Amino acid sequence: MRRSARYRVLLASLVVFTVAVCFAPVGAQKKITIATHWGANQKEYLDVFIEEYNRLNPDVQVEHVTFITSVDITEYLNQALVAHAGGAAPDILHIYSLWGFELADQGVIVPVPDDVAAQVRDNFVAAAVEGASIHGTLYGIPTEIQNYMLLYNKAHLGEIGYTAPPETWDEMVRVARNLTRFDDQGNVVRHGFAFMSGWDSAVVHPYLAIMHAEGGKLFSDDYTEVLLDTPEALRALEIQLRMFREAHAGTAYSGFPSGQVSMVVMAPWWKSQLAAIMGSDFDNVGVAPLPRGEAGLATTAYTWFWAVDSSSPNQEEAWKFLQWLNSLHDPFEPSRMGTFLVQTGLIPGRPADVQANAEVVLDGFMAPFVHALEYSIPEPIVYRGQDIKIILQREIEAAWQGVKPPGNALLDAKRQIDAILAEYYGK
Repeated sequence: MRRSARYRVLLASLVVFTVAVCFAPVGAQKKITIATHWGANQKEYLDVFIEEYNRLNPDVQVEHVTFITSVDITEYLNQALVAHAGGAAPDILHIYSLWGFELADQGVIVPVPDDVAAQVRDNFVAAAVEGASIHGTLYGIPTEIQNYMLLYNKAHLGEIGYTAPPETWDEMVRVARNLTRFDDQGNVVRHGFAFMSGWDSAVVHPYLAIMHAEGGKLFSDDYTEVLLDTPEALRALEIQLRMFREAHAGTAYSGFPSGQVSMVVMAPWWKSQLAAIMGSDFDNVGVAPLPRGEAGLATTAYTWFWAVDSSSPNQEEAWKFLQWLNSLHDPFEPSRMGTFLVQTGLIPGRPADVQANAEVVLDGFMAPFVHALEYSIPEPIVYRGQDIKIILQREIEAAWQGVKPPGNALLDAKRQIDAILAEYYGK
């Protein structure tokens, strides 16, 4: 397969990156390293199970390392490529589904063994399996699955006589406009609705959710072009622009927990942060499907998954550990990985883990996200997907800011993205 420009640049920059990974055995003990993006407050939950595995398997020493050294999560992908090229890769990587294509294309990660793949396909929801697959080949064991729903302030809606959130975008415009509050100088002091901004997923994922609900899709079946010149793609962006023009929508979604925003579209991982910030006011948060489009209910989902580095001398032991971490050791108990995800406020991609943690996962906040997995459409895994998403983010925001008409912004995005697709999928 073709090598990307990113890979060539990273090869030239190996001198600026080191990672403390040692593959030398200690006596008869094999050392397996796991790289994740999680912070210390999340790592401690997983480390409990790593320590348990080490006790049960004294011939193996599993070590959890923090791979990401930057606040920019996209640096995780760069570091994975550099570490692999420099012979310093961890045995196991926890990766965002969108990066899977590039890591598989560069030969960094290996396909899942057949026996493990069969277990994954039998035991995980379809959206999670698709998120860990590259053109039909499974490259990892899914972990968390994230989709997007409407979060709303129940008390704010009650002020205008609503006991349930809007179900169509026409209704959303009216409700958001009525929820917006101004001071004496005409400045907005409470937005009825706010979009997320500032990073690629925040902008692109909700846009894709609207486009799916309108009946559109992002790429052609053969991935040779991006379908941003379709009526559905334009309609999705125009829906967002209506919210700005007619409902005074903002982009400071972070005002939601303080009551400065009434409605926002967000993923379930925000739960733990909201609960910590809002305290008892968290009970006032409602969760519902996004407004229906012409094609009905739809939303977007993305996943993370465990993968094994192709340069690892301990691939067999790495897959054994991952199987243990993701297996049900008791039919009435969740897997260790499922427990970890629930402890950190995330939705497991395995239904058995959801059911075993029903009191937590199926509470008033999380249950709507779980139910929406039935109609969640996985983010497409495509060549240079991260670059493509950044281009789309930039052009969507240009339309939001009035820098470009919506049709022009989408056509500019299409021109740039089609050029990328031609590098790999071109005839």
